[in-house]
Amino acid sequence: MKTLLKIAVSLLLSGFVGFYIQTVLLITTDLTYWISSALSLVCAAWVGWCAWQLFTGKHISVGAAVPAGALIFGAFGFIFGLLGSMLITTDSKETAFTGIVIASILGLLIGAIGGLFYANGQKRH
Repeated sequence: MKTLLKIAVSLLLSGFVGFYIQTVLLITTDLTYWISSALSLVCAAWVGWCAWQLFTGKHISVGAAVPAGALIFGAFGFIFGLLGSMLITTDSKETAFTGIVIASILGLLIGAIGGLFYANGQKRH
């Protein structure tokens, strides 16, 4: 049962990160749909692998923990900033944009710092 939960959470995190990267790339760049899809799939697969390593208790390097944490928390910030602002005020487009930008950037920063502390905490034990 624990293995199924690990797989489900790893896939869920991968899906969040894939959606986040795909949406941000399509909004902010002139990349084609296929290139942004390929980049988002690579990021999603990498985050899924890092999440699996985390859940199985293996050591993660600082170079992997910082960007993985940033992507995971950035994705959560983006999704909750988008959905939260849409639930609170449905008539303002600026609120959604502000919620997405602020929540996503704060999520990236918090995730990077959390990944750094996590990886450094693993070295001590």
